[in-house]
Amino acid sequence: MSDGYSRQEGQEGKLRPTTAREYVRDQLRQQILSGELAGGARLVQTQVATDFKVSTTPVREALLDLASEGLVRFDSHRGAVVSQPNIQELWETFELRRVLEPMVMRLAVPKLTSEVADQLDAFCDRMEATSDPVEWVPLNREFHGVFMEICESPRLASFVGILHDSAMSFLTTAMQFRPEMMEHGNRDHRLMASSARAGDVETASRCAATHMNITMTAAKGLFGASAAPDRPPLVSFNEQYDLALDNSGD
Repeated sequence: MSDGYSRQEGQEGKLRPTTAREYVRDQLRQQILSGELAGGARLVQTQVATDFKVSTTPVREALLDLASEGLVRFDSHRGAVVSQPNIQELWETFELRRVLEPMVMRLAVPKLTSEVADQLDAFCDRMEATSDPVEWVPLNREFHGVFMEICESPRLASFVGILHDSAMSFLTTAMQFRPEMMEHGNRDHRLMASSARAGDVETASRCAATHMNITMTAAKGLFGASAAPDRPPLVSFNEQYDLALDNSGD
């Protein structure tokens, strides 16, 4: 069985990555992040190999890659399974993002061009046009990925990207129970995009940090408030900023 894809046409006429390992990894990643493969699902190497018409070697390599990204874990009894982070792991992820994403903003905003700003606005338009979490969550990842791409700090961008990916399946699930998360997220994204276009590093950075309040509050709602430390209510920085303006004349 050949494992060399060499940019052959794959599903829907799209070009496959150079190697079978990359192809299997990318397909499994997409299925995990979209929620098609739910947390806890077993990934039997022989079955995956059959599904993608490859040998088990690239499947094993792809699973190791996904494990390094936190999307797959190896269980001593069940083999490879899709990661299902608990509240403590999610909380750590969100806390790290609250620290690191403002760093990304501080590096990226001064490098923003009008073309990149237009790209951010286009992502905002697409997120506001959908109410489907399966569509919204990958767009959210791409929106934040724009800042990671231009921050010119590959290690920081890679680390933050892994943190994003490790929580994407949770976001997809959470939004089915808390659809208001999309509305709050959209407001924050607009503020980040407009602040970045204006070169307002402070507002963009503060919004990137408080943006986590939305997801952290949703996690408490799904896992139970007693399972995590107390955090601010489900409110975006945009609303906090509006409230501050409203109270400024008191």
